[in-house]
Amino acid sequence: MSSQMYDITTCPECGSLMFNGRCENRDCKYHWRPYDENDKTDNE
Repeated sequence: MSSQMYDITTCPECGSLMFNGRCENRDCKYHWRPYDENDKTDNE
């Protein structure tokens, strides 16, 4: 039996939980396109 590791963080866009870079909020852009640390949300 194997277990999976999850990277759980807070979404910088909406504040919901993110699992492995993907937001759990279906209305957030990072639900459909995983967050990349190189993405700029402020002052591009």
